[in-house]
Amino acid sequence: MSSSATYIARTRFQTLSEDGSVMYTTYGARIYDDYDSAYVNQLDSLEELIAMDADELIDHIRDNSTAASAIIDTAKYCALPLYVDDELHSGGEEDDEDLAGDIDGRIALETGDPGVSPSGDDIVKAPEQQAEQPS
Repeated sequence: MSSSATYIARTRFQTLSEDGSVMYTTYGARIYDDYDSAYVNQLDSLEELIAMDADELIDHIRDNSTAASAIIDTAKYCALPLYVDDELHSGGEEDDEDLAGDIDGRIALETGDPGVSPSGDDIVKAPEQQAEQPS
């Protein structure tokens, strides 16, 4: 069973004293799906947080939390919806790089087992390799 969606929410974190007084505040984001959650709270100001667009926010939490990075990779690998600030995130330049580093790109296209088909006709080749094949 897989999760239905992954969510990233900009968040203000407040550390409280025993009596409930705010001791300090940091900013960052929470990421969660049906099975896991993580957070990054390393920013000192609200301005830093709101200055980030969705792609920058994803990169920030991915770079600062291995748990968050794993949640993002799973969502992308399983083609699950990824919401940032309650809006469907349509992707960014890094979308093709997940898990193996190139799961959706050239390496995935070139990966095949020549033993699957005696002729090798069912092996998908990268576009530049397809041009080299004789007709």
